[in-house]
Amino acid sequence: MALIHCPECDKEVSDRAKACPNCGFPIADYLQECEAWEEGALTEPVPSCPICGTVLDPENLPGGVCPHCSFPVLDYLQEGGDITSPPQAPTPATQAPRCPICGSKNLSRISKGQTTAKLLVLGVLAAGDAGKAWMCEDCGSRF
Repeated sequence: MALIHCPECDKEVSDRAKACPNCGFPIADYLQECEAWEEGALTEPVPSCPICGTVLDPENLPGGVCPHCSFPVLDYLQEGGDITSPPQAPTPATQAPRCPICGSKNLSRISKGQTTAKLLVLGVLAAGDAGKAWMCEDCGSRF
């Protein structure tokens, strides 16, 4: 079992999940289609949404939009877009830390020297920062 990024919402999800728990994207169907392309089992291009990868029937698109992500497929086709390219396999998820407040990956490591110096200078006032390893550069949260 591996974690991958959902092609729709970019959240981490198991590669064995039937659908993304965050946005409902059909992960299992998408991975099967990717594997079929890689193995050469699909010789004819399958029309799919260029945004979310949902397999489409161009003759039956209610409102001319993708039924999953509401991308304007008919407008895209009229502008010369291609919906028959093979799907892109999702990228493996990395175990990079994220800020628990804002979700940013823009983090800096708080060194032990910085923490020690702050404790020596401020004493008890800095005790709340003891044991914190990361600082978010976006929102300033320490965790």
